[in-house]
Amino acid sequence: MVPVQRQLHAPPTATPDAAQALAALPQATALRYSAQVGSRRQFQQALIDHAELIRPLLCLYYPRFVTMQRVATAKTDECGHFQTLFFNGCNNPDQPDLYFKAKQKLFGWLDVYIYAPTPIACHTWWDYRCGTEVNLYTSSPWAHTCAPCPPVIGPPGKNRWVAFLAVGVHGLNNIYGTAPDLVGSVTANNLGLTQDGRPWGGMLLPRLEFSNALEAVGVRYYRMSWRQGSSGTFLPLTGEIHHYYRHDVPTPTGDMPVWSPETLGPVEADDGAGHKIPNLFRIPFPSVAPAGVWDTPPDVAEIQQHFASAKIPSKVSPPA
Repeated sequence: MVPVQRQLHAPPTATPDAAQALAALPQATALRYSAQVGSRRQFQQALIDHAELIRPLLCLYYPRFVTMQRVATAKTDECGHFQTLFFNGCNNPDQPDLYFKAKQKLFGWLDVYIYAPTPIACHTWWDYRCGTEVNLYTSSPWAHTCAPCPPVIGPPGKNRWVAFLAVGVHGLNNIYGTAPDLVGSVTANNLGLTQDGRPWGGMLLPRLEFSNALEAVGVRYYRMSWRQGSSGTFLPLTGEIHHYYRHDVPTPTGDMPVWSPETLGPVEADDGAGHKIPNLFRIPFPSVAPAGVWDTPPDVAEIQQHFASAKIPSKVSPPA
């Protein structure tokens, strides 16, 4: 056991933020100049102007004693995003100061914290502004990782969009005819092939991404159709599509995570005028999940189904 006295006199260990601040100090020329030749007031103003550099150092060497009270809990979605609401009180004008913890289940039943950094004061979001994003980074060996969700940037000035991301596991930037970087290399012989020359065939699984802003204006369904070449009638795709959601089920040893499929379509929907529109698919907005959250299942075959937005049976379709 290490003596308490030795612990008290041991030098503080720099947090990553403090270490980064220390490394950045030599580049803060205005701060260095004010410290060397400026007045006390000028130096104080320079410190205020470089708060992003000074704050981690003050927290490291002068940590504050803080108390915590849990105000809300939230579950992440399949991309690691989370949001929740809490009531700050009618007579509390203070801007809330938030500290976050994150935990995952280990072995299906043991809750393990994968994010709970200390000192608490150094990792508190002081005067948190409602609605701003919070990024939590962890190096815990217990953290369960998965493939990151691709960033989707809509058209400039637009917040209602549908993006065609991939066919199966092949992004459109890897296909001759759809990749901007391959425009100069497209020929009649490689049009539609992947960059490594492989042809398409069998059951094709296009993947779509939908802006959440569509739900706010009442857009809840989509339809995908196909036709041969550039002429003829578009025919709706009717292959059944499933999306998986993760939820906990009780067992004798504790709650266990389970991934269950939810059928998105094809379904019929009322157009508001008493007419039924067939061959539609529900958009998997977060609110559509029957329980828990949408989440990528662990099985490879289920993963393919989870990311599919339609099924194109190309082997039964005549070539264009």
